[in-house]
Amino acid sequence: RSGYFIEGDFTTYPEAFGNTQVSNRIELAYNHFYSTRNNTDVIATRVYSGIGIGDVNFNQQFIVGGTDIRGYSFGQYRGDYLVAVQGEYRYNFYKRFGAVGFAGLATVYGSQNPNDDGKLLPGAGVGLRYTYMEDTHSNVGLDIGVGDGDWGIYFRFTEAF
Repeated sequence: RSGYFIEGDFTTYPEAFGNTQVSNRIELAYNHFYSTRNNTDVIATRVYSGIGIGDVNFNQQFIVGGTDIRGYSFGQYRGDYLVAVQGEYRYNFYKRFGAVGFAGLATVYGSQNPNDDGKLLPGAGVGLRYTYMEDTHSNVGLDIGVGDGDWGIYFRFTEAF
């Protein structure tokens, strides 16, 4: 409900393992959580960056949608690099029930579609939550997100971030 979480990940596709397209992926994420309303609600923020190094093929590219910026069909916007910033308010209105409102902005570079490079991709939406494990604040949720000319429905057994 409060604090921060920093995550880094390095994935490699080396030639030594038979990869014909040698590349590396670096992912960096910073999540910060602020408790509000007497430790009942949470303001959550996230900054994410994905960096592809080498001959990044289509299946190894970074994708907008799902965790980083809801409201886009999975795979519609992809590239060798991705930057995303987002925030959400997690409002717990009655015992184990809650709602969330979220908004964010992302962009990709190194896309196979040059028109997508640097395009600003906003996303926003709302969702409902049910806490199925109170001791760990574990939620199940259903979100609807809207992007630029796209939308999506997301069901999950955790928060987006």
